[in-house]
Amino acid sequence: MRSRKDNKLIKYLISIIVILMLVVLLKRPASSIYSYITQKTIKLNDLMINFKSKIYTDIEKFIKKEEMLSNFDKYLEKIEKKEGKYQKLELDLVDLEKLKKENKKLKDLLNLKEELSYDAVAAKVILKSEHDDEYIYISKGKNEGIEEDLVVIYDANMIGRIYKVYDTYSKVKLLVNKTSKLSVIVNKKELGILRGNGNSFSINNYNIDKNKIDKTYVIESSGISNKIPKGVKIGTFSLKNKESFLETKELRFYPNYNYLDMDYVLILKEKKGE
Repeated sequence: MRSRKDNKLIKYLISIIVILMLVVLLKRPASSIYSYITQKTIKLNDLMINFKSKIYTDIEKFIKKEEMLSNFDKYLEKIEKKEGKYQKLELDLVDLEKLKKENKKLKDLLNLKEELSYDAVAAKVILKSEHDDEYIYISKGKNEGIEEDLVVIYDANMIGRIYKVYDTYSKVKLLVNKTSKLSVIVNKKELGILRGNGNSFSINNYNIDKNKIDKTYVIESSGISNKIPKGVKIGTFSLKNKESFLETKELRFYPNYNYLDMDYVLILKEKKGE
């Protein structure tokens, strides 16, 4: 262990060193001392700049969050207003698209009416159900001279005939109706009876040589019935299952139209010029 004399000696030496340093500093000009202190201060400030910047950034974030929280109701109201505007624009676009489609259908219907060799009355489909695709209701009745068994046209093809007539509307039995029967001509040469199957129609006992089976079949009314004129087109169809036909002798077809898309139809009356 050090003796007391050694400790005193060390303290004495430290005191001398401190005094010498003070003497050196005191000998410097005041401006030099100020410069020295300034440099140390700048260095310290530089060392703290990252810390100060982080504190400043955190304070800014805190202020912004506080502003958002204090104005939350206003922000929410603005968002709801914008959403309302966007939803209205979307609805307007949907309505516009529907209107364009409806106008096109009406235009096509009027063009078809001019092309037909029969006087025709346009009617709006006022009732149809996805659960019952065998009947529809239309907006014309006795007041417009509509009678039972008149042919109903959609998309240039016969889809059914007037089943019941009321003063201001009528009920249409579609060709796919299970009780529907119609005498037809197939490909301008073969007679047959078209029967409804609920969602399709077929011609049974259609005898033809298997080597002469047609790829497509144009079906028209035969005119045998006095109520249904001859040559009204029902549609052009393709035979999808040849093997099934050869086995059953049944031509089965599905309508070319989408039942739920029907908005307007034509009702054929007397032949033009009669």
